[in-house]
Amino acid sequence: MQASPVVLTPEMQNATVAQPNAGLSVTDRLVRGRLGPYAGLYYALRAKHPPTAAHSLRVAMGCSKWAMFRNLASSKQDELEIAGLMHDIGKIGVPDRVLQKPEALDRTEQSSMANSVEIGLEMLGAIGTSKELLSLIATSKQPFDGTSMRSDSASMLKIVDAFDSMTTAQVFRPALSREHALEELCLKAGSQFDPELVRNFAEMVFQPRPELEQLITLRWLSELIADQNSHFAGMVVSTGSRAVDNMVDSLFHHRLLESLKDGAIYLDAQGKVLSWNRAAETISGRSAVSVLHCNWSPKLLGLTNEDESPVTQDSCPLVQSLKTCSKQSARMKLAHPSGKLVQIEFSAIPLFSAEQSLAGFVILLHDDSRENDLVRRMETLHAIATQDPLTKVANRNELNRRLEEFVEEFKSTGSPSAVIMCDIDYFKRINDTYSHQAGDDALITFASILRESARTDDLVARYGGEEFVILCQGCDIGAAHMRAEELRKRVERTPVPAIGGKSMTSSFGVTELQLGDDGDTAVARADRALMTAKETGRNRVVQMGAGSSWNRAEKNREAKAEVEAKRSSWLNWFAGSNEPIESREFISAVPIEVAIQKLEGFVSDHKAELLSNSENEISIRVVGGQGRRGEHRIAMLMNVKILNVQICTNGRSKVYQNRTKFSVAIHPVKPRDRRQSVIEGQAHQIMLSFQAYIVGQEIDENLKASIILPR
Repeated sequence: MQASPVVLTPEMQNATVAQPNAGLSVTDRLVRGRLGPYAGLYYALRAKHPPTAAHSLRVAMGCSKWAMFRNLASSKQDELEIAGLMHDIGKIGVPDRVLQKPEALDRTEQSSMANSVEIGLEMLGAIGTSKELLSLIATSKQPFDGTSMRSDSASMLKIVDAFDSMTTAQVFRPALSREHALEELCLKAGSQFDPELVRNFAEMVFQPRPELEQLITLRWLSELIADQNSHFAGMVVSTGSRAVDNMVDSLFHHRLLESLKDGAIYLDAQGKVLSWNRAAETISGRSAVSVLHCNWSPKLLGLTNEDESPVTQDSCPLVQSLKTCSKQSARMKLAHPSGKLVQIEFSAIPLFSAEQSLAGFVILLHDDSRENDLVRRMETLHAIATQDPLTKVANRNELNRRLEEFVEEFKSTGSPSAVIMCDIDYFKRINDTYSHQAGDDALITFASILRESARTDDLVARYGGEEFVILCQGCDIGAAHMRAEELRKRVERTPVPAIGGKSMTSSFGVTELQLGDDGDTAVARADRALMTAKETGRNRVVQMGAGSSWNRAEKNREAKAEVEAKRSSWLNWFAGSNEPIESREFISAVPIEVAIQKLEGFVSDHKAELLSNSENEISIRVVGGQGRRGEHRIAMLMNVKILNVQICTNGRSKVYQNRTKFSVAIHPVKPRDRRQSVIEGQAHQIMLSFQAYIVGQEIDENLKASIILPR
């Protein structure tokens, strides 16, 4: 099913999006602007279970984008949007203990969840919903059998619903990557989903179509697209209750503030002290009553530099924080009323309103007087050797060192790990318009945002120029995508004084380490995702790679292969055998066009040399992956044959599904290379990486029997 190109009409290009109710939140404006009479039901669902409401909103956006991709009539698009927003409305009638249960549901609870469909249809019918819309929602909950689901709209809703569920993290399982989720859709095409629509959906997911984002912006509220992100454009919708938010602010936040061991001081935009917690009283020796509503000054705490010289305006972290709109820290001394000087770490963090105006500051005081002076000196020397001098994040040398450890940790534990690559959009324009000093300030602000949001085990490093890399240990691709999206939004909300108080935008590429990866391929894949984000409009997050979660069962096979790789093979060397080092056959559920895109990504990220290319076969020269310390990376020849086949599933009624078959053989460049065990280990690593890129399942005897080759 080939989608027609989307064309922006002059009316669409000149259209402006009305923005009534400007004081409302983004989600509230969406509800009033697009839901109409269904607003009350949506608000009820949001109050009942915010994650379900957020899922419904993402499904509506996904259906809207797909409808545009297929050039459906506006009335069909309206119908799909409402159906997406209302398809889970019946969960209002499901008990809280079932909706919020973190474990698997028992039979009774599953029955309660299944009844939510009928409850939803009754609720929608009671407000006068059309029979067509009710039928669309009801049909989307049924399995596909080729005859009962004649409605394309219902099939589309079912596919988008499943895709968003799989790519969203759940309590009981992590989020799947787009590739893995798409593979699951393809595997169930013909039994649960319409095969032709699954193929069309795959085309939409993997084809960069920037004009669709323009159409979404015109059709929906412009602020929604700027602030939200789906798994089609990275949208994560926050739909928390305002009442709950207020309770958290007034109760939970106060309790947390008073339990901190570090001093916390809140200032408003004019520098007036609003809050002074107990730890701040203890460290400073000044009671909250005595300082509340006072204007801030370094003299309020008797601050001096480490050499006991006065703190000037230029050296005050608060001023530097305001200048760069980022957290600034410095070691200082505080004059305690008792007469002693207390060594502290002073941090200033600026706060901004939704309108990007300065709202105030948070000052943190950490008592550093008991720290060992030798430890501090060692930390200083280490920082000089490993930090980028401008941005204070890790430098390129430290990134290269840590990247090797990062990959080795993944190989030894199998714990998911992600790589994020990002940069500032139109950075050259900042330098050209405002000066290179302004560009440096923009880099400092951007790096500060990345550093402040990093976890303890993360590494934030400057890759070069305006590009940065974040290594996220113990983080799968879904969680990394959400973290990147949060960073993107924060960058967009943070004004930079050096560029006239305007904010920047940024783009992010996300990938997860997979079996067969080394540091180079992981970074190259993240870089390719970043380039895709730039090419498709900037200011967005793009993920690439199937991740490790789908093929962790391969670990046992990998361990076995490594044992086999150590066997003595001098007879093979002596005979000069031309047999491949390793050969395998894989079947991929994704359409052949998408599988070929994945193959192209493998060639690009491994910096392979294309030797020959025909319609169904390619030969490349590829260098082996990162081996054990001291091992040389060895060049090999890789031959890949591609075939479009069908699989016949066994059952009451045989279902034929299209699949892509890959036959892969790896040969050494030098047939008599004495480093046989090293070659076999690196060839195996390349094969695992190839399998992950194409999202392939190795063909065993049972699977081979169901494959129907073309005549």
